[in-house]
Amino acid sequence: MKRKVLQLKRGSLEVTEREVAIKDTEKEEERKRLLQSYSLVTALGVSLTIPLVGGVVIGVYLDRVFSSAPKLTLIFVFLGLFVSGVQLARLVRDTR
Repeated sequence: MKRKVLQLKRGSLEVTEREVAIKDTEKEEERKRLLQSYSLVTALGVSLTIPLVGGVVIGVYLDRVFSSAPKLTLIFVFLGLFVSGVQLARLVRDTR
């Protein structure tokens, strides 16, 4: 694979364009880093939203069953936030 590179010559305003060959190993490493970034972003989104949404759903359901609105919803929302924080801390620790 080839990549186009702009080159500025020293002492002049001339800009030239040339093609530089990219080694297959560099291409694979770049692809691997990109996939790792996507994986990290996906894991971050899931680990933050699932516990929070789950806490809201469970809290609303239990509030309807026990007629205690909004006490249980708030308790489970804060529990979901706590679990999200723990998951975030684990994710940060594991990526180092």
